[in-house]
Amino acid sequence: MNAIGNPVQMLQFITQPAFLVKNGVITEINDAAASRQINVGASIYEMITFGSDDYKGFASGKLYLSLNVGMAWVSICNGFHLFTLEDSFSSPELRAFALAAQHLRAPLSNAVSGMEFIMQETDSADAELKEQLSQINRSLYQMIRAVCNMSDVSQIGITNRANIKLCNARQTFGEIFEKATNLTENTGHSIQFRNLKQDLECDLDSSLIERAVLNMISNAIKFSSAGSCVSATLKLKGNRLALTIENSIQDGQSRIFGNAFNRFLREPGIESSQIGIGLGMSIISRAASVHNGTILLNLSRNGIVKITLSVPTHTTNVATAKSPIILLDGYTGGLDNYLVELSDILPNSLYKII
Repeated sequence: MNAIGNPVQMLQFITQPAFLVKNGVITEINDAAASRQINVGASIYEMITFGSDDYKGFASGKLYLSLNVGMAWVSICNGFHLFTLEDSFSSPELRAFALAAQHLRAPLSNAVSGMEFIMQETDSADAELKEQLSQINRSLYQMIRAVCNMSDVSQIGITNRANIKLCNARQTFGEIFEKATNLTENTGHSIQFRNLKQDLECDLDSSLIERAVLNMISNAIKFSSAGSCVSATLKLKGNRLALTIENSIQDGQSRIFGNAFNRFLREPGIESSQIGIGLGMSIISRAASVHNGTILLNLSRNGIVKITLSVPTHTTNVATAKSPIILLDGYTGGLDNYLVELSDILPNSLYKII
């Protein structure tokens, strides 16, 4: 059996800490895991800080959950559960992305300002020119989104709760989906959202939740079949709040499902604009880690993709300080967050006026 088919041998090809679990017990570790004091024979349940219930029912797909040694991805590999710890900002690729983002922000801001002036001065322009300007403007928003994601990789692996406060979950998620549904009505897709039936107050970073949900919606529409409906449901499951988004995947897209959580990885030979570098998914996993939550991504045999973001509902009376990094105009520099985060799927017509 080759290394690809042998989970034990495969561990040595994984650079970040990784280990195998069977029947709730760690059976094999790689060298990087050994340096984290992860031991063969230890119970995985003693290491899980949030997500035990999700892990007990885990039977397929990919699961992201919190361990006492960091956030981890879990997948099924030949009868074992393969745990891979989340990369940290020490990764050279992540540092390079953040540095590049710093240099791109200023010229992009100037380009957006220049486009705003041009569009204000072209009221009498013909329809074709206005359409071209709208397309350019939308492209700028797409670049802003990419730069924001590149910049925020510095936050990967950081689980402080500095910007969490008591929020009405039903209202927070309801407002996100109401605006997103209105914006996406001209994309050829529809969004059906089922909210909580009652108000529920819990600790949330509303800005990060908004950004994560918009990325979930964008991914669902981007990869769904033409004219299909994206279904979203917010449920209360015991002490957890779970948002599930479902969509029917396009023909041929199932082959990239296994790499859905991998940053910087493109399927060889695929040049579709739908295939990104995975930083949007990092925003979703960042939201999970900050809230001590989990992510479950699954693909059914009939081509239905389901992603569930779960966060605990308990509140805390412990005061938290605001993040030392405060952007007065927000992470998008004062632009509409929804137009930025959904720029990959919205029509050019929504970008006629900044």
